[in-house]
Amino acid sequence: MAQPSPGLPQSFVSVDSCGVCGHVFEEPADACVNCGTPVAYETFPTLAAGTLAERVSACGAGMATLCYTVDVLVVMACAGMSGLLWTVSEQAARGGWSVGGAAVGAGLGLAGGALAVLAAYRRWGRAIGGLAAGTRCVDALSYLPALPLLAGPLTGSRPVLVDVRGGVDPLTAALEPWDGLGSGTLPEDGHTAATRARRWGAPGAVMVVFDSGQVHRFVGSCVLGRGPDSGEGVDTLRLPDLSRRLAASHAQVFDTADEAGDAVFEVVDLGSLTGTWLDGGAGEARLAAGEKARVSAGCSVRIGDYRFHLERSE
Repeated sequence: MAQPSPGLPQSFVSVDSCGVCGHVFEEPADACVNCGTPVAYETFPTLAAGTLAERVSACGAGMATLCYTVDVLVVMACAGMSGLLWTVSEQAARGGWSVGGAAVGAGLGLAGGALAVLAAYRRWGRAIGGLAAGTRCVDALSYLPALPLLAGPLTGSRPVLVDVRGGVDPLTAALEPWDGLGSGTLPEDGHTAATRARRWGAPGAVMVVFDSGQVHRFVGSCVLGRGPDSGEGVDTLRLPDLSRRLAASHAQVFDTADEAGDAVFEVVDLGSLTGTWLDGGAGEARLAAGEKARVSAGCSVRIGDYRFHLERSE
């Protein structure tokens, strides 16, 4: 992992609770004492997936049966259509058809349909059956999309089928503001000097201020994404990505200077599929991949489900 710039504490964002089970830390720890989840102090602590457990609804056996039955029928339909098309093409080319050829076509359709259904589960947690039944397959701990019926130590998955019509859909659950961070005055509540430095950074640092209330500080430049990678001396900010709309390294923000030597902010999209969007008040515009754009303090930046603006720490 890249080291932070000299002069600032290594931990830019305070982690006060576990992002999985919500257990509150009384002191820094390498792992949650409640659920054992490793604690990464560079991780953005906005998502407490365990809190979703109170708002999601597990689906019943009838809904699960409907979901999986429809998916199986879809795969079988793909096999039938592929076999039929193979037979028709063989009939047109040779003036006849063979059982072996029809079987090959059906087999290809079966494989293609199964792969398409599995890809849909991996990406969205459901395929056509889930849309019909109103269900989604997610991991029981992280609530990210999971492949059904593949629980076990080898896969590391704990799939559970949830009812997205009778409860909250985990992939569209809004992230709630984290009360431990903000851009206001530091509360005098007995925190140590190290905790104050970790939360509020040094004067002159750049603040990434999210609309949901969270704040991240850095100097120099910072790469944002679901699993960002960067060079030496570049800060990284890992963001929870329930909807899978972020690239691993999605965008980078810079604290630099213009031709006159005045400090300015710049943003560059790192080749993401969903793009980096800027809104200076006249509507959103997508930033071309690899192109640096100068942004003012009031300009809104959107990546995936996150919207933020840049300020300078006083």
